[in-house]
Amino acid sequence: GKGIVHGFDKTGLPIFWVFSGRHSRAERNAQETVKFVLYNLEQAVRTAESRGLEQMCIVVDLSGFSTRSMDYEVIKCLTDILKRHYPERVGKILLWNAPSVFGMSWSIVRNWID
Repeated sequence: GKGIVHGFDKTGLPIFWVFSGRHSRAERNAQETVKFVLYNLEQAVRTAESRGLEQMCIVVDLSGFSTRSMDYEVIKCLTDILKRHYPERVGKILLWNAPSVFGMSWSIVRNWID
């Protein structure tokens, strides 16, 4: 799959793993992709709350990331949702295994993140 809530970071926050290299902008349904991510965010929130915590850690594994993986429409929608509905829920976002091609996309996306 493209993502799963699995494990905990060193501080005990549940980790939502996102595997962006498995995403293809050309083969996705934007609405279904957003629903899938929201389902996993809610799973992470419930897991955190069951441990008396309020935040989660999101790890974006960029292994296999290419220009076909970059989906500005979905990312913009998700960053807006995170800001409006989960402003204090994300404790950390870690970008892992970023290839050089990711820098181009990051220069745009980082402006959408507080």
